[in-house]
Amino acid sequence: MKLHAQAISTIKGAIHMRFVSRLPFVLILVAILACSDSGMEEMGALAEPSDGPDYAAIQARARQRNQEAAENFRRENQDRLPASAEEVLSRHLAAIGGAEAFDTIQTMVLRFTAHGTSGTIGDLVRYHKKPLHYRQQMTGSPRAGVTDGRRFWWVGPEGWEEADEPGYVILASMDNYVVDPGRIGIRHELVGVAALDNDPGFEVRRTWPHGQEDVLFFSAVSGLLTGVRSPYPLMAQSWFSYWDYRDVGGLRLPFVHIRSMGELGPPHGLVLKSVEINLPLPDSLFLPPEERG
Repeated sequence: MKLHAQAISTIKGAIHMRFVSRLPFVLILVAILACSDSGMEEMGALAEPSDGPDYAAIQARARQRNQEAAENFRRENQDRLPASAEEVLSRHLAAIGGAEAFDTIQTMVLRFTAHGTSGTIGDLVRYHKKPLHYRQQMTGSPRAGVTDGRRFWWVGPEGWEEADEPGYVILASMDNYVVDPGRIGIRHELVGVAALDNDPGFEVRRTWPHGQEDVLFFSAVSGLLTGVRSPYPLMAQSWFSYWDYRDVGGLRLPFVHIRSMGELGPPHGLVLKSVEINLPLPDSLFLPPEERG
């Protein structure tokens, strides 16, 4: 299956350099494969050279450029830098449509195509329902992950099995907990100015009630969230990158998601295919039988 042309262009832009300073080179390979119906053939073509570029040197130069870009931006904008994490989050919320846009949305269904190093993995569906109901399932899989923002269940033919999966609880908010993060006890702290591929931005540390800490990167130019560094599961760094924001029903959503888990597994990407807003979603999708109204 071919990706949307705009999404392909975005991924190819990432290949150029943007994440070389942050992520393993294999992530760049994922982006290349995701743009083609002949991913395995391209992998073979890429593997032929025995001595490629010095990626350690490329990473070092990219880090140096990012440090210089961050210092230059800090020096030139001393009087306009945000004073707090709340100010950064406010800019981001305005950039993606504002709290008013989220107020009008009760449910959201997002359908993605998932891609890995060997090509297309399949389709992924994410269901959101306020306040914090969330369900995620690969098309054709008998099992789904479900949370109410506090608890988590694996749901399959054998029934509902409660489990400890804080990573899924994190996904429950359709606004990424930007609107009123304190409602579940999330804390944000401004780390400072940083840069990614010479693009200046602001790093914010997010601390969850269960103790996990993430670092969020917001573009200083657009205000959009473009990256998240997160432990997974508290023993290795997981990198999330968000690209190709588009307008959908008054919101701006990223249509390309890329994730790398380092040595825990191969990187993979998601391309958003469709968004449906305010569809009627039954409680049976989100709650075990004994808790439905």
